[in-house]
Amino acid sequence: MNDIVPNFTFLNTHKLPIFIRPFDLAEFLDIKFSTLIRYGSVKEEIVPAESSYKIFPIKKKAGGKRYIITPVDELKKIQKKIYEGILLNVKSSRFAMGFIPTKSNIKNAEQHYGFKVIYILDLKNFFPTIKFTDVFKMYKSKFGYSEVISFLLTNLTTYLPRKHSNGKLKLLKNTESILPQGAPSSPYISNLISTELDYALYKLARKYNFEYSRYADDITFSSKTRKIVPTELRFKVRELIKESGFYINYQKEFISRKRQKITGIIAHESHLTLPRKWVKKLRAALHELRNVDCEKELSDILLNKLMNVQGRCSYAIGVNKEKYLHFYKEFLELKSLKFKYLFKDKITK
Repeated sequence: MNDIVPNFTFLNTHKLPIFIRPFDLAEFLDIKFSTLIRYGSVKEEIVPAESSYKIFPIKKKAGGKRYIITPVDELKKIQKKIYEGILLNVKSSRFAMGFIPTKSNIKNAEQHYGFKVIYILDLKNFFPTIKFTDVFKMYKSKFGYSEVISFLLTNLTTYLPRKHSNGKLKLLKNTESILPQGAPSSPYISNLISTELDYALYKLARKYNFEYSRYADDITFSSKTRKIVPTELRFKVRELIKESGFYINYQKEFISRKRQKITGIIAHESHLTLPRKWVKKLRAALHELRNVDCEKELSDILLNKLMNVQGRCSYAIGVNKEKYLHFYKEFLELKSLKFKYLFKDKITK
């Protein structure tokens, strides 16, 4: 690693903090230099896998399991500092709708209602597909950090896969580090890595009079003028995704000319709604609050339930205020009449 000088032009353009030595990075992250070396190294003898990450499975809606790789608290704090102090300084593409404070699945769906035809794809193993090399290039070529700093930052925000052997985790041979799903830095890194793909797919979409957006691994194309998705468009989309290093989950690729669920929201010709099952659960939660015995329920538990329902009511209004405002009004009535004694300024109106 002969390159120890950063690209000051790039760093200043993005208003990024400048690190000349690894000691500067450790100071910025507010950690000891020994801690930086522990987590910034890939050597098993320096930082055992079980002391840096925890792995646990969650069930997929379509069946099977997805493994979440989450960092231990100390490493999580480091990654959060990298996210807030470094990553957020660099803008992701305007077509990325997930993992950005000003964007949401609602804004993603809003772009597509009123469509005559919609084309939806899902990227397979989105986070694990992003490798050490991709993240290293981002820090070095896109941000402007030196090789040494880029190497450390990459190791701090990626995970080297291990396997169980005799009750212990061991490194897999010839395996490259991956982006861990569960790290606070990973979602925004995935957006930055996908920037070139986003612009390529948008340019292609506009050529065929389609709109384009991406919410994490969910890709959506829609058109208000065309009634079919040209075969040529589908072929070129697949080609661009393959060239970018991602893979399509063909079981979740489909075309529709009817109302369609887009990242959890139903897009109609002129408006958005929530799935019936979601609305039914909100009704049930409000019904439970109406009938709860305040004397038997612990105050902290009740307060958590109220905050949860309030959040869900606010979300529903964000999707369709006219249709779901009555839920929020019902909640406010319950709050002021039945649960007023709980609040004491803990929940805002």
